[in-house]
Amino acid sequence: EENPFRKALTGKKAGESVEIENDQKDSAAEPSKYRVNISEIKRLELPELTDDLVKELTGQKFESVADFTADVHIFKALNFLKNLLFWPTFMFRMILSAECWRSVKTSAACSVRSNI
Repeated sequence: EENPFRKALTGKKAGESVEIENDQKDSAAEPSKYRVNISEIKRLELPELTDDLVKELTGQKFESVADFTADVHIFKALNFLKNLLFWPTFMFRMILSAECWRSVKTSAACSVRSNI
């Protein structure tokens, strides 16, 4: 469901007033009403990513936009691989733990260890 504030305020201009009712269908709480007086509209405009800006933002760690974006892509790829490898390893350890717990409950020996 769309945010009621976003829905009511989209397209409005400075000087207009809007009444917003926030009726949370998933909540037992009473609906709440707001009157919003729009005093000004601001827009965030980001600067163009240039070599000079990259140098300034990264403390000279990167010399160009190409170097910076390549590093970002490598970082994203490494995080993807880390997550790809983490979950199967985590699940394997959980299964081993469950098997050991069953062994302990039945008084059987549990010597399975994981070095993953």
